[in-house]
Amino acid sequence: MEFISGYVGAMDLKGDIASLKRSSYIPLVAKTAFFIGSQNQNLNFRTGLGLYADLIKTGDQILEDQASQRRYEGKKDQRMFINLGSDYKLNDKTRFSFEFEKTFFGDLNVDWSVNANLRYSF
Repeated sequence: MEFISGYVGAMDLKGDIASLKRSSYIPLVAKTAFFIGSQNQNLNFRTGLGLYADLIKTGDQILEDQASQRRYEGKKDQRMFINLGSDYKLNDKTRFSFEFEKTFFGDLNVDWSVNANLRYSF
């Protein structure tokens, strides 16, 4: 199990006839997953299936035009995900990894997430 958190800043978008405001919030997400994979000396592959669960609601939003104002309360969501990743050992201190992830069955889905990183250990 993994817990993910951060900070999402407030947003205030204004146009000529409408505006959208969102309050800041600190998300807290629980992630649990099952992974299988294959590895050799330098190259690893893995695939997984899991669940994200928002433990704290997202920020409230206010949509306003010249005639009215509508408030949308933040919400919590649960969604499943699939993940496919690989990493390659360049040398004893350096690794390169690449990962794809897609979420589904939730209200707040991510079509595709791509993550690449170069990790140096010292």
